[in-house]
Parts: sequence; structure tokens; C-alpha cells
Amino acid sequence: MNNMIYFTRVFIYILISLAIVKGQIILQDHDHDHEVNPVYPQDSNDQYNLLHHLGGVGPYHKSTGFGLDIETPYKYEVDKVFILSRHGERFPTTRVGNELLKTYRKLQKQYKKLLYINPNFQINDSNNDNPLTFIQDSKFFLSYEKSEDLFEMITNSGSYSGVSDMFKLGREIKEKYGYLYDNSTGELPIFSAGEQRVVDSAKSLANGFFSDSEYNAKIHVIPERKRQGLNTLSSYRSCPKAFIKRYNSKLVKTFKKSYIETETDKINEINYPFFKINSKDTLNLLHYCAFELNINGNSSICNKFSREVFNEFEYTRDLELWYSKGPGYHLSELMGSIYVNASLTLMEGEEEEDSGDKGTLNNKIWISLTHDTDLIFFLTSLGLFDNQEDLNLKEIQFSRFFKTSEMVPMGGRIVLERIVVSETSMKEHKDDKDTKYLRLKINDSVIPIPNCQEGPGYSCSIKKLRELINKKSISNVDYVKVCKIKSHKPQYLSFYWDYKDNDYSLE
Repeated sequence: MNNMIYFTRVFIYILISLAIVKGQIILQDHDHDHEVNPVYPQDSNDQYNLLHHLGGVGPYHKSTGFGLDIETPYKYEVDKVFILSRHGERFPTTRVGNELLKTYRKLQKQYKKLLYINPNFQINDSNNDNPLTFIQDSKFFLSYEKSEDLFEMITNSGSYSGVSDMFKLGREIKEKYGYLYDNSTGELPIFSAGEQRVVDSAKSLANGFFSDSEYNAKIHVIPERKRQGLNTLSSYRSCPKAFIKRYNSKLVKTFKKSYIETETDKINEINYPFFKINSKDTLNLLHYCAFELNINGNSSICNKFSREVFNEFEYTRDLELWYSKGPGYHLSELMGSIYVNASLTLMEGEEEEDSGDKGTLNNKIWISLTHDTDLIFFLTSLGLFDNQEDLNLKEIQFSRFFKTSEMVPMGGRIVLERIVVSETSMKEHKDDKDTKYLRLKINDSVIPIPNCQEGPGYSCSIKKLRELINKKSISNVDYVKVCKIKSHKPQYLSFYWDYKDNDYSLE
């Protein structure tokens, strides 16, 4: 009897032990599966993505945003959309390109002297941290004989090709809002500022939109000339006496670029005694990193620099644009007001048939392309930066909302969606059936407008937004008077309404 009890206890002990071991194995397997495919990843590497730190000079990327759903809120629908986009990825402008050439030619001159002395000379990069190795590379785009001819142009090759990115944008607009387009009502109008890179971007976007159907777009080119007055997509051209291109530049220069100086010292130490550069050269090389990505899709020097220097580079760009084009510039709100007023008027209006000289309002998709400056003007006038203090000039303000990398990268886009109660939900939302809301998206992220977030999906009623804008002091400023626009030039923006009856360099 005692033996039976003993063996029974041993048997139970073995079963319990096996169960525990099996449970541990199951738990271990479960933990392993969780590590391989977690429901919510515990890693977040977005902060290390260099595209988020190129100060609007580099390729397009989606904004970090606030984690809000980009899909249309439940029981609502988008019945009209206004899109304002920056042109696609490009080569450097003439001014910046010439600065890059100065640094390149300076280093090339030193390099050729070294080769003359020693034909087998190689630049040391044993630690993979020497950005000057690029001058040995014949693929460096500034080494081409006529590289200056490429300045200002949209890029057409590489992973971040401006042509490809704008084609992709057109296709995405079609996928998202194609149901709003009715080809029986005529061509889809696309409005473009006059610079060639913007026009080329508009063409690529149109090709993307109609990539799966018969092409039916008309591109209306609005010249970037003083003669356009307020009928423009480049308001700074219309206000040369009030808009100083390098406004506040002396103020911005007070910011001490300590990491750029440190990086310069490091590069000189690595290359001593063969090469010597200054802080301006380092800044040019950081610009080159961004443009090399735009042009080739990869870069031979981006990973040679520290992350700290890119943060400082980004902040320097933010300071320049905050104080010369953004909220820190006293006329920025005024410059953007013509775009904001036009977009709100379009979004307020009901669809109707052609009405004589007023053109047509039956279009439900409004697409315009211009420059980063004008997108910043627009967002400033819309109130996105209201109540924010000027950026710190003594140290990097890491907590800032104003980040050009997030707002206006190459190909950056602003989308205003008009949201209304869906037809199937009218009975449930009787009190809301006549209310129209606007939801702002910047680079594929929903960005709520300050002081106006009471609508579905943190949207803002058009009526309230109009009231907020009308209360601003800028609403009482005479744009024509401030910008000294002569009476024979357009006194207001009209091309959205009269494009069918006027020649806007139609293409």
C-alpha cells in the first residue's frame, strides 16, 4: 500500500514537472513569436531617418504627424479637395549650386596638385568618416562639364527622382480622390507656377493621375512675374518692394554653428596636411549630401557626417525660413493670405454650372504646384503657427513644431479636405447635415488647426475657420497698398475662376 502511494506521488510529480517544462517552452516560444512579429513594435527608428533632418532640401518623406487616422471619419465623406504641392526633387538652385561649385573646385585644385606629386595618391578613409573622398569620384554631379545647365531643374533618375515622385503623387490623388473627378465635365485643370521645374512637376503629376485612363488634363501656367500682381502662385514676386529676400539674415547669423565648426575641425584633422576647408565648405557639403540623394538616390558622403551636425544643419535651415519666410517675418501672413482666401472661397462654394466671366465651380479637385516659400506662407496665414514663440537663436529648440523637413521637403504637399455627412448618415446627423468641415493634411499626416478642432477627425468647420482668419489683424491690411501694386496689374487672385476664358500659357 505504501509503495503504491509512493509511486503515485512520484508519477504526479513527474506529470507536474513535465507540465511546468512544457509551459516554459510554450512561454518561450510565445515570447519568441512576439519578438519576431510584435503587435506594436517597441523600436522606433524614425528619428534616425536622415530625410527628417535635411531642412527641406532633401527628398520627400511622410510627416511624422500625431498618429491620427488619415482615413475619412466614420459616417462622413470628402466631397471636395484642395491640394497645394511643392515641385518634385530638384538640382540645386543657381545660387546654391555656385556655392557648391566653389567648394568642389577648391578641393579639386588641391587634389590635382597632390596627384601631380604622387599619381597614386589616395584620400584616407580608413574609418569611413572622411567626406572628402567624393572628389575622387567621377560620378559627382558637379564634375560634369555643363553641370550648371542642370541647376534649378527637376531630377529624373534615382530612387528619389522628382519626376517619379510627382507621378506617384498624381496616382495617389487618383486612388484617393478619383471618385470626385468626372471626365464628362471637361479636363482636369492643374495650376502651376511658371518655373520650369514646377511645370515639369505638374506634367508628371498629370501623367500619374491619368496613368490608367485616357489623358484629360490641362496645365495652366501662372507666370512668376511682377505683371501678375495678385493673380499669382508666387506672391513674393508680386511684392518686391516689401519682400526682401535675405530679410533678417543678420539676425539668423547670430546663431552659433558649433557642431558645424567641430565637424570642420575633424575633417581638417583627418586630412592634414593635404586638405584644409572652412565652415562654409562644410555647410556646402551638407547641402551636397541632400542634393546627391535627390539626383542619384544615394550618397557617398551623407554617412560620413555626425548626426549632431545634421540636427544643427536642419535647425539653421529652420531659422532661415522662420525669420525670412515664416512667422518670424512680418509680411508672411500677408503673402499667404491670397492663397488661403482663394482656397476657402473654393471650399465654401457649391458646385454650379459655368457662369460667364466667373468661370466654373463644378470642379471638385483643385491641384496647384508652386515653391516651398509659398507653402510656408500658406500655412502661416492659415494659422498653423499661431501663438508660437520665435525660434531660439542661442541654442537648438528641439521641442519646436516648425520643422521644414517635416513641412516642405521636395515634393511636400498640403491637402485640404472638405468633409460632410455622408448621404447614408443624413438621418442620424440631422444637426450636422449642413455643416462643412476642413481637415488639413501635410505630407500624408493629419495636422489639426490650432483653435479649430471641433469637427470629425479633429477637423474645423469652414465657417469657424473663416471667422478666425477674418479676426486676424492682417485681414485689415491692404495688400495692394503694402506691395505697391500698380492699378494696371491684377488686384486679386482670379485664375481659379476664369481659367477657361483666359490664356494662362495653357499647355
